[in-house]
Amino acid sequence: MSAFALQPGLRVLVTGAAAGIGRVIAETFLTAGARVFVCDCDGDALDRVAYGINASGDGDDGEMHRSRGLT
Repeated sequence: MSAFALQPGLRVLVTGAAAGIGRVIAETFLTAGARVFVCDCDGDALDRVAYGINASGDGDDGEMHRSRGLT
């Protein structure tokens, strides 16, 4: 059960999602069922986070998309 209720179809953009607070925010929204778009200037770290979330199954309720180093 999620910690908070989301509107159906909610889309969220999280910057700085490769570490720290950004990562926790992305994981929380993803677990709650949101469609989460993540970006970070450290593309390799972002890939590791995405792989870790997908491998753990924590994102089964939501959908995650990533972008490496937006300019």
